[in-house]
Amino acid sequence: MDYLTSRIDPVISAETFFNRHVDGQIDTLFTLRFAKDYFKIYKTASENFLQEACIQSETFKTKDGFHVGMTKSEFKRLIPSYELSKIPDYIRLQSFEVLEWIDVVFIQGRIQTIKFSGYVD
Repeated sequence: MDYLTSRIDPVISAETFFNRHVDGQIDTLFTLRFAKDYFKIYKTASENFLQEACIQSETFKTKDGFHVGMTKSEFKRLIPSYELSKIPDYIRLQSFEVLEWIDVVFIQGRIQTIKFSGYVD
């Protein structure tokens, strides 16, 4: 969360609720908005988890290096293990170990939107 708030001045909102697994513990869901982009961060007493994100500007990159504005051929070079012969206009990259995924939307051959959905129990 510190990384995000140190880059650009976001609009931050927070929602608190009781932890389902630890009696008496209150967790917080922070939403950080940066113009067209947002990140939802689930904060427990000990950790922060990225629960959801939507990126529609060129400001942020994923941990794998893809970003809005990138061409399909540039994107394909970053994910060689998927062995894709053609990149469709919509692609979902999903983890089989944890229930989380990244949706990538292309318009006119370039990434328009990146959405992340993460697992938080």
